[in-house]
Amino acid sequence: MPRFILQSLPDVVIAALFTCGPDGRVKFGWSSTPVDDAQLRAIATVPIRVSVYIMEAGVPYTLQVQPHPKASELTALGLGGNRDQYIAPTVRLYINAAGIPITEELA
Repeated sequence: MPRFILQSLPDVVIAALFTCGPDGRVKFGWSSTPVDDAQLRAIATVPIRVSVYIMEAGVPYTLQVQPHPKASELTALGLGGNRDQYIAPTVRLYINAAGIPITEELA
């Protein structure tokens, strides 16, 4: 379960990494497709499920942003697929592209 400790507050992380479509569904990064009908405000209290296209397949996983003493923590949890090993590099790419400094990365 990759965990990223970020230097930005949860509200900043959520605004930079997540978007909400007109139907209220959450999208993470560039290529993810929303799976659950989660609302942006729920990300800090419950994990949301997304699916991202990695290595020619949709890879479902959950994401959650929570407060952390250093600012915030983003947790990504694979759902047991054969491409779960690629989740951390993909999430890291989205974080870096958003310009959010990663203080620490935990496995």
